[in-house]
Amino acid sequence: MNERDYSLDCIKGIACIFMILIHAITLVTVGKSNVDGIFGVLAFFGGTAPVLFFAVSGITSSAFQVKKSIKAIIPAYLIFGVLGVSYIGIWRANIYSSSLCDILQMMAMAVIIIVLIEKIIKPSKIFYLVASIAVFLIHYFITSKIPAFPVKDFLFAPAVFPIFPWISMVLLGIFLYRIDKKWNLLIGTSVFVVSILVSMVTKVDFFNKFNMSVGYFAVSIFVMSTVFFISRTIKFKKLNNPILYFGKNSLLFLYVHLLAIKVFAPFTNNVLLRWIAVLILAYLLMLGIQFINRYIEKAFSNIVIWILMIVAVVFIPLFIGNVNLIFSLEMLIGILFSANYHKLSGIIEKTFSHKLNLVGLKMKS
Repeated sequence: MNERDYSLDCIKGIACIFMILIHAITLVTVGKSNVDGIFGVLAFFGGTAPVLFFAVSGITSSAFQVKKSIKAIIPAYLIFGVLGVSYIGIWRANIYSSSLCDILQMMAMAVIIIVLIEKIIKPSKIFYLVASIAVFLIHYFITSKIPAFPVKDFLFAPAVFPIFPWISMVLLGIFLYRIDKKWNLLIGTSVFVVSILVSMVTKVDFFNKFNMSVGYFAVSIFVMSTVFFISRTIKFKKLNNPILYFGKNSLLFLYVHLLAIKVFAPFTNNVLLRWIAVLILAYLLMLGIQFINRYIEKAFSNIVIWILMIVAVVFIPLFIGNVNLIFSLEMLIGILFSANYHKLSGIIEKTFSHKLNLVGLKMKS
């Protein structure tokens, strides 16, 4: 995998489109509204966007991140998770009122877990399939019986994106990526057909996302398998379309699309118009941010800047009471973080290596 795999950018790009489908309707700063018909169906499938992001985070961890030192990976993704709290701050001003585990914290934990698995046991693709099913079964039969404890929201449902059950999507993504794309199509089709047949004879809950039901687990498998097949079938030669652009810059998109919704959504209740406008505005905002970032990105090669952002993310909700100001500051930090996060692991590796060299010199002297 020396050349860039554009299918992964495509999967993340589709996930970005899905996020607009759901968030342009349900974002708390806009006001919740229910839609029916085809828009409702699209919004429902839009809610599976995290499934695709988790899957790709597993794939890239097992293929690329595993090549890096674990001593660099762990601190880099711990910082990633902490700075990702800025995303939670955009959704709710009082970030400490409930779980601090959201999509970015789950992705950070997933990277660390998969890298450790790959480095320790180097498993086969079948391991990831079995592990995915096992994680879901543990969630389904056991997690509801576990009493509350301080970090339960990071580990078990019901919460936003805890390890159980969402790491199952990470594990499943690695399995689906390592098998032939024809099997992706077969698995997706089979799950769809079986789900329809079962729902004809008994009630199936396809909508319980955050305390993942069997039905939603099936929906997730169907969506992931189908998107994998489509993305791996299309032949991409270069990054020359908006979907691949969104996919390549998906972390920046995660923040910017919420800004686009905040700016535009209050002006219309037309769902289709809102989707189109947010899509275009997010694209233009991302281009503008990346252009401006060229003039400031050198500053993010300094670990001090990252430390200051961490401090800001943690303390802004504690000392500022204005909801709009918290939204603006967390959004600014999130954009700076997402536009420059690729520097993190390199900075930490250099810092760690420098400390090792100093220790070595002291020991020699």
